Amino acid sequence: MNEGDQIMLLPHHLRYASHTLNLIATSDFMKAIKSLPVNRLHVAAIEKCNFLWNMSRRPKSAEVIKSILGCSLIYPCPTKWNSLFDSISQLLINKAKLNILFEHLNTINTSYVFKDFDIEYLDGFVILLKPIACALDYLQGQINCYYGVLLPTLFSLKHRLELLKEKQLRHLSSMISPLILSLFNRFNCFSNLTPEANHAILATCFHPTFKLRWFPKTPNTPNT
Repeated sequence: MNEGDQIMLLPHHLRYASHTLNLIATSDFMKAIKSLPVNRLHVAAIEKCNFLWNMSRRPKSAEVIKSILGCSLIYPCPTKWNSLFDSISQLLINKAKLNILFEHLNTINTSYVFKDFDIEYLDGFVILLKPIACALDYLQGQINCYYGVLLPTLFSLKHRLELLKEKQLRHLSSMISPLILSLFNRFNCFSNLTPEANHAILATCFHPTFKLRWFPKTPNTPNT
């Protein structure tokens, strides 16, 4: 390097926050639920959902679905977890018609039917993961795409997950604490407000919407 050459310093690499939240809702969720008895219920319910989503991609079946529901089904995108949440939410809006769909779509080798506990599980699934889905939608939006929104979003997400402990989630209440712990661990420097988070802290403090309103009143430690 010559004396006149300027040294180029690249900014510190930041992991995409939305991708990290996706990991919490997918790999961390599945890792935690596999050790619980409710995993059998999860697999069975999602299998029935997958049957409807796959049938919606066939022209004739898609026509049947649209004639009964009055709309086409949202097909979940493998690379975008929000779409799974949106797809299940759409099915639950039409829960009263789902077994009618099965009557029209089931083949001899597949006789699916949604039982009450399947619907109850999916209702709980949507309630449990709605805070993460909302956080993802917010962070991925084009209007509020600022570094200063990250910390308030993470602290708000933790608070919303904590509030779920007050709800009666029959099948998934034991999944709340693992998700909170996963959020804490994956965003450790932000959760603990370590020096590595200083740029995020400054960005948030200078954001006119948040300033110091987001700052936690008590130490942000994980609940197990």
